[in-house]
Amino acid sequence: MPLLKNEPSQEEVQTQLFLSQAAHEFQAPNAPKSMSMKDAAEVEWHADKSMRVTVHQMWATRVKPDKPLPPIATLNQDSQTLTIQTLQLYDLDEKGNFTKSPLKAEIQWAVPEENLPLTLSKIATAKLPELGAGQALDLKYTLETKTSTLLADSDAQKETKPGPRKTRPISAEGSFAFRWNDYVPSLNRELSIKVPKALELYATRLRIPKNLTMTEEKLPTKDKAVSFAMDAPPSPIPVENYQPALQDMAPLTAFTVNKSWDDAVLPYRKRVRQVIDAKLDAVDQFLGDAVGNTTAPLIDRLTDVKNLIHQKVEWVDTGLPVYLNPDRTIEEVLDSGKGTSHDIAMIFVAALRAMKLNPQVFLYRLPSSGELIGDMPALSQMDGILVAVQSGKDWIWMDPTESLAPPGVLPLAALGQQCLSVLAPVTWKTTPPFGAKDHRKERDVTMEFLPNGHLKCTVDLQAFGSSELALRQFFRATTDDKRRELVLKGLSKRFPGVILLDYRFGDYRDLTKPLDVHYSFEIPDYTQGTKDGFKFYPLVFEDVEDFFAALRDTRQTPVVIPQNFNSTTRVVVKLPSGYMASDLPKSLSISNPIAEYISNFKLDFGTLTYERYLGLKQRIISPGKEYGDLLNFYQTVLNQDRTPFKVVKENNYQRSVPTSNP
Repeated sequence: MPLLKNEPSQEEVQTQLFLSQAAHEFQAPNAPKSMSMKDAAEVEWHADKSMRVTVHQMWATRVKPDKPLPPIATLNQDSQTLTIQTLQLYDLDEKGNFTKSPLKAEIQWAVPEENLPLTLSKIATAKLPELGAGQALDLKYTLETKTSTLLADSDAQKETKPGPRKTRPISAEGSFAFRWNDYVPSLNRELSIKVPKALELYATRLRIPKNLTMTEEKLPTKDKAVSFAMDAPPSPIPVENYQPALQDMAPLTAFTVNKSWDDAVLPYRKRVRQVIDAKLDAVDQFLGDAVGNTTAPLIDRLTDVKNLIHQKVEWVDTGLPVYLNPDRTIEEVLDSGKGTSHDIAMIFVAALRAMKLNPQVFLYRLPSSGELIGDMPALSQMDGILVAVQSGKDWIWMDPTESLAPPGVLPLAALGQQCLSVLAPVTWKTTPPFGAKDHRKERDVTMEFLPNGHLKCTVDLQAFGSSELALRQFFRATTDDKRRELVLKGLSKRFPGVILLDYRFGDYRDLTKPLDVHYSFEIPDYTQGTKDGFKFYPLVFEDVEDFFAALRDTRQTPVVIPQNFNSTTRVVVKLPSGYMASDLPKSLSISNPIAEYISNFKLDFGTLTYERYLGLKQRIISPGKEYGDLLNFYQTVLNQDRTPFKVVKENNYQRSVPTSNP
C-alpha cells in the first residue's frame, strides 16, 4: 500500500523513536554522557567476491564528547566507493526533545598529505562532524568494493607514461566484521547478510552473548540470507586506562570469502611478484655500489640499501591495510619521491633480489588495531609490512617504512607479532619478543651530595633495540627546546625545585652511532637530616613508575603495556667529606611470569654503588591473577625504592657495619 502524502516512512518513524528514547534517557538521574542509538549493517556479497555494505548509525550526546566520532572509512577510490544517503544533525531543544538542526552536517575529507602523486591522491579518509553537547547525528551510507585491476606483465615493466594499458582483474577481498558493543550505551544493533548461492562464506564469532539470535531467510533465488539481532542491549564496555583495542573486548562477528590464508594472500602475491619479477634497471642504477658491493658484512649492506631508499623516497602513511594501497611502478615511486608501505617494501625487496639475496615479505597486524583473528583469513586485518632476510638460522627483520630503524631493529608495535609470508610457501613467523632484554635503556648516574644537603646529579643515557628506536622517534617528533622542557618537567614532577644544569645529546639521524643523551641537574635539600647524619632515597627515573601509579586496585579489562620498560640504572654515590654510609637497603631479586626486578647495593672500599634493573615480560596482562601479580610486583618495587640509605659522620661510624650488602 503506497504511503499517503506527507506520511513518514517506516525508517523515519523508527528514527524518531530512537531520538525520543535517547532524549528520555538523558533526563534520567544517572544519564549517560552519550549513547549509540542505532548501529545496523546490511552486507551483500557478489559472485566476484566484491561487497556492498549499507550502514545506518545514530549517536546522541548529553555533553560534548571527549573524543570525536570515529571516521567512516579510509578509501582507495580505485577499489572502493562511498555514497552518503543520510547525514542529519539534531539539537536537543528546551523541552528536552531532539529536533532537526538548522546547521548542515558535512563529511570532511582528509588526505594523507598535500601535493601527492595522482595515484595516491585518490586516497582519503571520510570524517564525521564533531558533536557538541545535546546533539544527535543520523548517518546512512553505502560502501562498495570493486574488483581491482593488475597491469599486464608487458606494461608493468614499462616506465610511467600516458596511453592505454592492458589489465587483468584481481578479485576484491570479501571480508567484513561487526561489533556488538561499544564504550557507550547502545539501543539497537542489527546485522543482515546476503550471499550468492555459488559463493562460500566463512565466519568466526568471538565473545558472542547468549541473547544474540540468528534467523535464516529463504530467498527465491536460492541465495543465502541471514539476520542477526540482540533482544536486549548489552552493558557498555568499561573504559579503563591502558586497555586493548575495542575489537579485542567487544563481541564480534566476522566473515570472509577465503577458506585459508593461502587463498587470502594469493591476489596480493600476484601483485608483489609482478613488481619484483620485472626488469628493474632503475633499481640497479639507483642503488649502485650498495647493491654491487659483496665484500661488506650483510648487515652493513642492508643498512646501506635501506638508507639510500629512505634518502630518495618518503613514506606516506595512507592509513589503509597494506593490500589496499594502489599498485605503482618502481620508476613512478622513485620519480615522485613518495611511497606507501607497499611501495617502499617493493623497492626494498627488488634491491635485495638484485643483491642475490632471497628476501621474504611479511604482513602483520598492528596491536593498536586489535589482535589478529587467526581463523579469519583476510588481508584486511593486515596493516603492517616487514621485509626479512635469512642469515644462517636467524632472520634479519626490517621495517621498510621507518627510516630510523636499522636492519635488525623493529618498532615496539612489531615485536612479538605473528607475521604471514607473502611469497610462497605461505608460512607464519613470530618477530622477536616484546620483553627481551635486548630492548632496554641504560643509565649511568653519579649522585654527588654537597655539604649544604643539595644533590648534584649527572646522567648518561643510552638505549638499545626498540627502546633506542623509540628514543630516536621521540627526538624526530620534538624540537631541542621542547625536549629540554619535557626533561625538566619530568624531573620537577619527581623532585620539586630541581634545576636543570645541562642537557646534551647526539645526532638522532646518524644510525652509525649510538644516540647518547647526557643531562645534569641539582636538587635542593634532597637529604633528610638524622641525629648523627642524614638519609636519602634512591633515584628512580623510569616512566614505569607513572604507569604503575595510574593502575587501579581492581581491573575489568586487560592491561596493554604502552612501551618497553626494560631498564638498568647504575649509580655511584659521592658523599660529603667526613661522612660514611651506614645502613643500606637489602638487595632484592624478584621475578614472575609478568615482570622482573633486581636491586643490588654495595659498599666497597668506601665507595657506595647500587644497580637497579626492572623489566616487564608481557605486552598484555589479563585481569585476575596476572593483574594481581602485577600489582603485587609494583608494591614490592615501591617498598624497595622507598627504603632509604643512611649516612653518618665518620666519628659515629660503627666498624661492625659490613662493607657490602649481598
